Amino acid sequence: MTTQWYTSDVTIVFSVFLALFIILYVRRNVEFTNKNRIAPFREPLVPETFWKYCKPSDSPSVVWIVRHYVPDFKAGAECMAYDINTYLTTVLGWKVTVIVPYSSVSSYGGVQILQFYQKSEIEVAISKAHYVLSQYQVIETAAITCARSMKPLVLFAHDDSLGPWIVKAKSLHNNVNIVNNSEWIANINRQYSLNSFILNPPVDWKRYITYSERRYITLINMNGNKGVEQFYKIAAALPEYEFLGVAGSYAKQNGNPLSSNVTLWKSQSDMRVVYNVTGILCVPSKHESWGRVAIEACSSGIPVVASPTPGLKEALDYSGIFAERDDTDAWVQIIRKLKRDPLYYKKYSELTSKRARELDPKPQLDRFKVWLEELKN
Repeated sequence: MTTQWYTSDVTIVFSVFLALFIILYVRRNVEFTNKNRIAPFREPLVPETFWKYCKPSDSPSVVWIVRHYVPDFKAGAECMAYDINTYLTTVLGWKVTVIVPYSSVSSYGGVQILQFYQKSEIEVAISKAHYVLSQYQVIETAAITCARSMKPLVLFAHDDSLGPWIVKAKSLHNNVNIVNNSEWIANINRQYSLNSFILNPPVDWKRYITYSERRYITLINMNGNKGVEQFYKIAAALPEYEFLGVAGSYAKQNGNPLSSNVTLWKSQSDMRVVYNVTGILCVPSKHESWGRVAIEACSSGIPVVASPTPGLKEALDYSGIFAERDDTDAWVQIIRKLKRDPLYYKKYSELTSKRARELDPKPQLDRFKVWLEELKN
């Protein structure tokens, strides 16, 4: 009996120690993985006096230091960076490298993608770079890295929250420049006295044109800021029409409509699938610094009803139909008129199509290229 109890006690103790070892091992590896995946946002990516060893390539080379990039994250800023990179690589033949805390792929769309832990590869890329571009949370890391490598830093401003990062970047580096995504954002950032350029989020209307079935009244990205609650109220007030809600790739999505006339789709990799079945696009956003989705819809001549944020008003201009975000009755009246009055619908379909073509990104991107080349190391 004693021997039996002794053997049982040893087994229990061994099992406990084994379980603790497994827990500690897993925790250590999770912490290690997270350390490499989550950016040390205030740490430089190159050693001090790295400028002594920099050898820019003979042909133009650009490095992005960013928090996220496609295909893992597809918000407006990431899509804009991707479109710029497509222009730089395919039209100009430039070398582009993106540096991120974490990526599921090592290249995408002809662009090399490095992760923060790939120190030697990062040093090679920055050494060869002529320009470093950055946005959002990793700006401090980018600024210190540029100071140590004596590279011009270009910040991208997608909203009116960049002020503290601009101030910090200027305190760390003496060659900070800025690209604003709209005139109203540029007006806000003029107080920082940076060399600046205005580049609207590039939307090539030829890529997004569809022959729409005009079936649904659509909202893209079902989160609070984009107006999902307002959208559901509008749909409930118009039970005779079909509505479509398309999930976004970020922020908490609300998939609980108030009425049965709302169809829900998951996030789509090809947005032309959405525009092909959309007759009216709703954009009841609380904050919107431009309105990329709105301009994509304009490419197919889809009327856009939007809340009058500074960005949406600038993007849509004369082609937009505007209603206050929480004025459900106004939205209902506008949508009913678009559905019932063919001439009214045709008018705004033609206006949106015209607006999309006015915003053809090629001339702006060509000017951006010239502006970029004038930056001095």
